[in-house]
Formats: sequence, structure tokens, C-alpha cells
Amino acid sequence: MPRNDRPRAYDHLPSERYQGRASFGEPPAKVKRKEIADETLSRDSWRPQNLGVPEQPESSFFSSQLKELDMSVNHGHLSPEIKVRYGDTFCLARELLKSRPDYTGNMAVLNCASDTELAGGWRHRSGTTHEDALCYSSTLWPTLDKWSGTYPWRTTVDRDGNPGECAGIFHPNVVNFRDELAKNCCVLERKD
Repeated sequence: MPRNDRPRAYDHLPSERYQGRASFGEPPAKVKRKEIADETLSRDSWRPQNLGVPEQPESSFFSSQLKELDMSVNHGHLSPEIKVRYGDTFCLARELLKSRPDYTGNMAVLNCASDTELAGGWRHRSGTTHEDALCYSSTLWPTLDKWSGTYPWRTTVDRDGNPGECAGIFHPNVVNFRDELAKNCCVLERKD
């Protein structure tokens, strides 16, 4: 089969034009994104405690690979069904929680984080990457900022001669309070 006839990952994207960013559709202009970021940082009322979220557990920085889980131990859990979905991470998480309220408290969102720069430079570049999108619409920034002294991870971590590969920050309670970039990060209703 000729190389250009091979199936590509983007062959199966939704009909709406994918921007190669964290969101579908056109994001706001950079000036507007900067305004959204500044407002997100300045609004004390959007701190988790002020959003009705109980006191937040502390975040943790993991500087090395975690131990592998014991695959022989199965506590009666079935193997999960895995589906790949295209869209804004928080929008998809909210959609899943609406359809499966029993997942409340049992869901995690992965931040495809920069290991070299705090929040991938979100505060300075007002970008549209995955990590930027999460920072515009949630309380992720204060969690990352707390660990600013660990960046770049590549100089902090060394596992089997492969620096920076396995570091990460875990925070059990990041609050999403805005819609996605393509919808101008409108503030969500409290019930959402």
C-alpha cells in the first residue's frame, strides 16, 4: 500500500474542523485569552474553598516512576471498556459525569503537562495547548504553581538514565469552572 493511502489518525475526526489544539472550533484571539487568564488568576471567588468545595487535600509531586501494580491481584473489578473521544478534556469529563453520576469522585483528568516549564508557559504565552486549556478553565494553576521549584523536571528526576520521563504532580481535587476555549471559557453554572 502506498504511504499516502495508509489510514491516518485524523481520518476519523469529527466533521467539525479540528484545530490541532485542545479544543474544537476557533479559540478566542490571543488578546482575549490573555484577558481570560488574567481574570482566572485575579478572581479570589473562584478559589476552590469559595466554590463550595471542601478543603482540598494536598497535591503531591512524584519524582520517580511509581511501583508497578500487581496484576495478579484483582479485587473483583472487570477490565474497563476503553473508548477514545475527541474533544475538550473537561467537557468530556462533565459529559461522562452527567451520563454516569456514580462516577462522581472516581474520575481523573490527565494533564499532558510540560516537564520543562510551569503550566507550559500559560501565563506568558496565552497559548491553546492541552495544559493551557486546563489552566484557563480550572483551579489547576495554583496546584502547579505550588510546585514551581521542581521545574524543569528533567534536571530533578533521573530514572534508569532517562531524565524527566516519569515525574508528575497529582492533585485529587481540581475544580473546573469554565467552558472550553472554543466557547470563550464562559463561566459554568454552579450545577455543572
